[in-house]
Amino acid sequence: MISFLHCAFWYEKAFQESGKEFEGWGGDPNTHYQKPFDFFYMPATGRASSEAQNKRYGPMMQTTCTDAAITGLKGNMIGKLIGETAIVEPSSTIRDRESPRTRIIIEFKNELQGVNIKECKPLFTDEPTLPYSGWKECECVIYIKILGGKERVLESYLRKTN
Repeated sequence: MISFLHCAFWYEKAFQESGKEFEGWGGDPNTHYQKPFDFFYMPATGRASSEAQNKRYGPMMQTTCTDAAITGLKGNMIGKLIGETAIVEPSSTIRDRESPRTRIIIEFKNELQGVNIKECKPLFTDEPTLPYSGWKECECVIYIKILGGKERVLESYLRKTN
């Protein structure tokens, strides 16, 4: 089970300091402003399962909402990671299944097993009689660790283009 005891502080601070959603390369989750920047962060939203909402079971709402945030993001994370690394291909290779970008997505897809939640917060206020009911929908900061960070992704791309 995931612990959310200290989630609100970092999340609020990160989102308020940047003035926008936190997305991109950063340091360790505890010191994300310090190098090495081996972690890629992305915001994600989720929705509690209809079963959890129908049963009106708050802890299940929290769990299924955070699970949905991770599941929904996995498909986009590598594409965003590559985009943040500023890999742009000529339009003629975009349709090519063997393009360097496609091969990088395949290479780093295995690392998606290490997707973690930095922080999450509910998007609604709890009902007075139902703790955790605010987790009908949630917003999370998700991250993945890639040793070597942005430089490794760029290096891999350059290898595949030569």
